[in-house]
Amino acid sequence: MSTVNKTLAIVFVFVVLSSLMVCTVKPVDAQKPPQPSVPKFSVKLVSLPYDVPPTTTNTFDPDTWKETTTTVPGYRVENKSIEITIKNQPFTPYRIQTSERDYDVRIDHIVEVKSHFDNEQSWKEISGYSDAQFTSQYTVLICSRRDFVFTGWDINDLPVGYQLDFRVKARIGCWAVLTQMDYYYGLREPYLVEAELSNWSDTQTITITNGSSSSTSSQTVPPQNPTIPPNNDQQQTLEHEQNQLPDFMFNPSFLLSIGALAGVGVTIAVVLVFARRYTATNKLAS
Repeated sequence: MSTVNKTLAIVFVFVVLSSLMVCTVKPVDAQKPPQPSVPKFSVKLVSLPYDVPPTTTNTFDPDTWKETTTTVPGYRVENKSIEITIKNQPFTPYRIQTSERDYDVRIDHIVEVKSHFDNEQSWKEISGYSDAQFTSQYTVLICSRRDFVFTGWDINDLPVGYQLDFRVKARIGCWAVLTQMDYYYGLREPYLVEAELSNWSDTQTITITNGSSSSTSSQTVPPQNPTIPPNNDQQQTLEHEQNQLPDFMFNPSFLLSIGALAGVGVTIAVVLVFARRYTATNKLAS
């Protein structure tokens, strides 16, 4: 084997070993979030009925050359919903960044409902729960007719006097942020990877009426426009969680690997230059 080939073989082995070293570099592990606290909440029935006026349509029949007028009578829409007000607990959403994809860590709430006189196996989940609203001291969830789709009930059709039980669970979830490849394969929404769940809250009961009815619970209903005073503990929690964010771009091993690859590139360039000169010199000598 010629000197040039030996040199190139050594460089190739060095490049492979450096690449393997880079592949084993991992971002700093994010701190696992604590179990969320049991939510405190209140619930009430909201009724905002409205009337739909009658409508009239005219239809022309070309066979008879006559116009037919059809009137659809008006009707009343009950438009009832359940308003759930949850007191926010200290938590700041953050993002975990990795070489493959990012992950959003945030808190939301799971709401379940059952008929007051049903057993404990009758709880059903209400769809439409959402992330905590940290711009306020409270998160307000409005559960309308479509949010009861998995319960088999139409909130507008429940008779007066019917009682419903509600309970709430907090969830700190780690949601995968979709990449371009995910969209290519048909994924359209972030998916849950891991979650920390609180225990279920105490049960709140409301009674369906012609108007609205607040919960009979002893928990205090929050003010309409709460003012959030500065909270040093929350600020410290925010700083602590921000410090826990993994940032592999500042990982010393990662930077060392990048430097090694840069050195490999320079070494290859120098070796190729000297190899070319060496080959040219041998040709001239021969």
